[in-house]
Formats: sequence, structure tokens, C-alpha cells
Amino acid sequence: MHLSPAHHLRSTSESSDDSPTEGSVNRNRCSNWRIPKELSRRKLWLRRIRHENFSPTDNTRICSEHFVGGSKSDDPEAKGYVPSIFSHSHSVCNTPQRNRNSLKSDTTEIIIPKSKPKRRKLLQESEVSGRPKQPEPTAEDHKIWGICLPSDHCLKGHDYCRGQVDPQSLTVDKSIVDEMSALYQKVASLEEENNELRTRCLTLENKKEDNKKFQCFTGLPNYATFKALFEYLDSVALKNKKNWRGSEMESKSHSAGKRGINAKLTLEEEFFMVLTRLHCGLTLTELALRNNLCESTVSRIFTTWINLLYFHLKELCQMPDYCDDLGKAEQFSKFPYLKVIVDCTEIFTQRPSSLKANREIYSNYKSHTTFKFLVAINACAAIVYVSRSWGGRTSDKYITAKSVDFIAALEEGDEVMADRGFDISDVLGDLGVKVTIPNFKGQGRSQLKEGEGKKSEKIAEARIHVERAIQRI
Repeated sequence: MHLSPAHHLRSTSESSDDSPTEGSVNRNRCSNWRIPKELSRRKLWLRRIRHENFSPTDNTRICSEHFVGGSKSDDPEAKGYVPSIFSHSHSVCNTPQRNRNSLKSDTTEIIIPKSKPKRRKLLQESEVSGRPKQPEPTAEDHKIWGICLPSDHCLKGHDYCRGQVDPQSLTVDKSIVDEMSALYQKVASLEEENNELRTRCLTLENKKEDNKKFQCFTGLPNYATFKALFEYLDSVALKNKKNWRGSEMESKSHSAGKRGINAKLTLEEEFFMVLTRLHCGLTLTELALRNNLCESTVSRIFTTWINLLYFHLKELCQMPDYCDDLGKAEQFSKFPYLKVIVDCTEIFTQRPSSLKANREIYSNYKSHTTFKFLVAINACAAIVYVSRSWGGRTSDKYITAKSVDFIAALEEGDEVMADRGFDISDVLGDLGVKVTIPNFKGQGRSQLKEGEGKKSEKIAEARIHVERAIQRI
């Protein structure tokens, strides 16, 4: 079977003694190569040969003149890796004519006639007919370029884009151009509306540039203070932060510091959300709607951050010394050595299923199951201490005695103000701390003395501030 007038595939009978071996050279200085048996390379060879009804055998050979460089190569990157010089690939093979004495009986040659080259057109149709050649449309005549793209579009400054405009698009229907222009204006309007709505959202990105708004929502003076606090927490705690999962945390181990794949908020945004709830008192439902989260996710994030802040920032909460006269309330002017005003408060809780737990947290005063804790404010009406929570049946005196960190912050000569039923004199008396409480009428007399009444009235006027602080909590 010939592939060209001079280059061929050679098929040799198995009985012939003159069968050419792999890489052998014939009388015309041409090497003969066997079609490879490797499946992938064999397919490449047969695809390049591209001969109809051709089924190669083990004795089929291909001439070296069909390879670039005149020799086969085993390097896949080399041009001689596959045969590529054939008549259908527009390559001309100059192989000398076959010798008359070449093998005839045992060789079959398949000749494929060369394709005739197409004649070039010497004259254009317009020149033959004698008509002047019409100028081709250019990008300068393109209407879509000026109509669909606004003057400030990024492509307007690229001249190479103007030159690459397809002249055939000049015939585009005007209705399509008008529709594209309307769609572009609609997209621009939607982007502007989207940016305006984003500014109304309660997000860190929108509030961090305005110090007044940032302090309104977080209580911190500016974003720089927020960033400094976050970086401190990031360096000491966030790498080991575990999301709160209730009782699951005891039975399952969770990777510390590993963010979920579908986490919608960054750690910095979570911290901002926690501060907004602490400062503004936003509910879980409101935060969930604002951040496109479910309430359970917001609750888990908030609990996680509260625990983290408690363990790593509690040492920063030191009870301050005496309040300056500039910020002191007028009612405290009669008590120069007053350091704190204390009181206990209770919050309702669900009734536990355990009878023992229900007995410990049931409050006879509130007739409900409650948690009870000690609160202290200074003369500036600022909350300076909150104890751990106790069951509702626990007495005020017991909670005060067990608040070791509160007692340790008091010094000899300090004055502590409390309610009439808050009898903690024996707890603080050994430390040299004065306890100021309203006078008791006691038994055996109908009313207080005039001096005792005036003193109790002044104490009540000052002590009302701790009740207001508890309402804020």
C-alpha cells in the first residue's frame, strides 16, 4: 500500500528470507520501522497514517522518510516520535525512485496520489469587473462600542480592544442595542441600591469608620481600641477556642480553633456581634435576623465568646479605688470613705427536674426558682463587682462571705453601704471595714429617733443607685 508516489508502507511475507528487520536500511538509504505495539503510541501512528481499510500486521514497516529529521525517536517530546510527513499533511517527501531490482514478489506498495494545490486567485472580483473596491468597515464605525459602553468604562481606554471589534457586528439590530443599554443601566441601579442597603446593616465593615456609631453599638471609643483587644485575644485564646456545644463538649472532642466550612462570620465579626449584644441588649432573634443566622448559632457564638472573655479578661476587672468627686453622685457627698454599695439580686430560671436541685434554687422571697448573685457599685454608680451565681435559697450573708475576691479588694478604713436586712458586719468587721446600713427600730419602741431617721433617709437616697444598676443588668 503506497502512502505517496515514493514513500510507502512495506508488508513482508513471513516466509521471505529478505524481510527487513527493525531499523534496517534498504538500498535507498531508508530505514524501515515496525509499527509499535504499545497501545497509546500505536493509536498515534495509525491516526497520522490515516489510510482507509488498513490493518497493520507484525511484518508491516514504515519508511524513515515519513519522520521529521529522517529518523524515528523514542522521546515523546521529539518531532520524530510519530510519523508526520504524508501527502495529506501537505508535506512533500523527496525520496529517490525505486530501483528496478527492488523486491516485487514479497512487497505490496500502496500509492496515494498527491493532492493538487489550489490555484490562487490573481485578481479580486471587484478588480475583474472593473468596479472600485468598497472600504471595509472599521471599529470606529462600530455603534455598539459607543452606545453600550459608557464613557468611563474600563475598555474605553484600551485601543487594542477597539481594533478587535468584529465588523460583522455592525449589522446588529437596534432593538438588541437598546435592550443591552437598558440592562446595563438596570445593573448599575441595582449595584447602587445594594451599596446603599449595605450601609444600613449593622456590620463591622459599616460602623468601624464612624467613631460615634462604633461607640454607640460596642461601648468602645473607636475601631482601633476594638482591634487592639481582638488582637490580644487572638494571640492568647482564639487559636484554642472551642465552640460551645453544651453537654456534647464532654463526650465529643472538637478541633480547637478550626473554622467551619460554612461559617458566615469571621472571628472579628463574631466579636463585634457579641459586643453589640452586651452593650445594646439586642435579643438573639434580632441578631439572627441582622446577620442571616439561626438563633441557635447566635446563642452558641455568644456563649463561646462570653466564656472566653471571662477566662482571659477577668484579671483586668479590678475594683477601682475611691471615686473622684467630679463623677460622684450628690447623694454620696455625706459619705467620704464610701467605697462600694452592695446588694443581692435574683433572676428567674426554669424549674429543674431534679428535686434536690429544685430545693437548692427555690426562693421563698420570689416564690420561684431563681439564681442569686452579689452586685457592687461605686460612688459613681458604676458596676465594679458581680459574684458567681448561687441558688435562690442562699442567704445574702453567705454569698458575701464566699465572695473571697470581693473581700480581698477591701482595705481597713473602707466603708460599705448595704440594705437593712444585709447584716454583714461580723463578716467585714474583722477587716476593719465599716458597714453602713439603715437603723433598726427594734423591739420596745414605736419609732426611730430623729437623728436615726435622718441618717436612714440619707442612706436610702444613696442606696437607690444600686437598685438602678441592677435594673440595667
